[in-house]
Amino acid sequence: MKKPAVAVCLSIVLACACAEALRAAGAQAAQKESTSARTADRALQARVQSALSSAADLQGHEIVAEVRGGVLSLTGEVATPSELQTVGAVARAVPGVKTIRFAVRVVEPPPTPVGRGPEPGGRGSGPSGSSPPPAGRGAAPNQQR
Repeated sequence: MKKPAVAVCLSIVLACACAEALRAAGAQAAQKESTSARTADRALQARVQSALSSAADLQGHEIVAEVRGGVLSLTGEVATPSELQTVGAVARAVPGVKTIRFAVRVVEPPPTPVGRGPEPGGRGSGPSGSSPPPAGRGAAPNQQR
């Protein structure tokens, strides 16, 4: 009767060893898959960032592309709704983009004052940026007093 008990014990030990080997192989495969997913994310991020940086309509705007788990996140600011549409179109045109989280905002520049003189304490608006001479001094030669 000792032989069947030994055989059962050896079978259990062998089964446990096989199970551990399978678990380790699965963990290693998952790690390789995770590494390749991160590599793919970085490659996609670089392609999107390059496309955004080279888009003529977006020059002067810093749009940041970040990819995690295959999801593209875009952040930054543009000046017009048209530029916002351009950001989306450029990103969607990059091969591999499937999902986009869009956090780009339109921040319109403040209006430029029209017809106002120089700010108090500021410099004049002449060609050299200097203030006009005080009254009575520096008059033009042909000007009568």
